[in-house]
Amino acid sequence: MVVRAFIAFVTAIQGRPWAAPVFMSAYALACLGLPTTPFPVAAGSLFGFWPGFLLSDFCLTAGCSLGFFIARRWGTRFIHRFLGKRSEQALAKRPGFFLMVVVRLTGIPPLPLANYLAGLSEMPYSKFVGATALGYVPWCLVTNYFSSVLWKALVEGGLSGIERVIVAKAGPLLAALAAFAALIAGAAWLNRKLHSEHHEGS
Repeated sequence: MVVRAFIAFVTAIQGRPWAAPVFMSAYALACLGLPTTPFPVAAGSLFGFWPGFLLSDFCLTAGCSLGFFIARRWGTRFIHRFLGKRSEQALAKRPGFFLMVVVRLTGIPPLPLANYLAGLSEMPYSKFVGATALGYVPWCLVTNYFSSVLWKALVEGGLSGIERVIVAKAGPLLAALAAFAALIAGAAWLNRKLHSEHHEGS
């Protein structure tokens, strides 16, 4: 039902002069809790590869930032109210830049949850937005590159159709993406370990 409504939405705005701002607004708002997988596929179909890629990465970053600020503005107040002094310890964790890049590359935890958790932490916004924009580059490139095939798969088979095509067409790219994520995770772990040893030594 949701997929059919999305397809009808994209079809309705295709070729319209106001297609870009309407699509971008819907894309960013979807980051608050709706499936975002079809959006970069539609972006490539609507606007072409490079415009679709840039628009996808920008909208993902903007939408994630919206969730981040909602959690920071209202979520932290909620936690302070119910946890009191214990909230300081609960919110003290600060995800690093590399960890957030890995989160975006792997999709674990899911996009909305990652945004809200980062907003509830003490992570600086500059690191959050930089890691988000960088981490989603490979995904946006893959989905926009195969947008025509993926859009057909979405129309015919829904989200499961997209998943099948990605596995079939982009297997090597996904394997490289997983290796890249593992490399970044290892670098982040080593950096944290060296930083901890430095502080213990001093």
